[in-house]
Amino acid sequence: MKKLVTLFGILILLMGCSNVSSTTQPNNSPSAVAVATQPSPSGENNSASNGELIGKKIKIYSEQWQVEIAYLTPEKLHWKNVTPGATPKEADAKMSYKKLNDYQHFVSWIEEDGVTISQVVDTKAMKVYEFASYKSEKSPLGGREGRYVEGKIEFVN
Repeated sequence: MKKLVTLFGILILLMGCSNVSSTTQPNNSPSAVAVATQPSPSGENNSASNGELIGKKIKIYSEQWQVEIAYLTPEKLHWKNVTPGATPKEADAKMSYKKLNDYQHFVSWIEEDGVTISQVVDTKAMKVYEFASYKSEKSPLGGREGRYVEGKIEFVN
């Protein structure tokens, strides 16, 4: 059953790369999960990465969240909740990484509290498509729930 749920989550995540426009609002999870519907403050498409993601840092925008993620190496990232007024939270994580094509990257990691994140980062469209799985006592699916989200990104220094 776990394999089926995981496979379904990855399928939903990859379907997001086909310009799906739905957005799901987040709950108040303290993890790196981010939902974004706002454009970057500058209004620019700053895809100065030439399609690369490793060695870069992005900021994901949301009405409720602002998260920075630095993709340090193909095996390691650092995320930080930078939401104004929120308690700062950040962590390093071991990640799995696969470059899908010149501008789309699949990234997945597990946070210390058990939250799992899988992302497709599109450096051409400046969007992130993300599936998160987290512990939930009310879920009949092995005590976990999942949520698909989309976000706008910009590269930061």
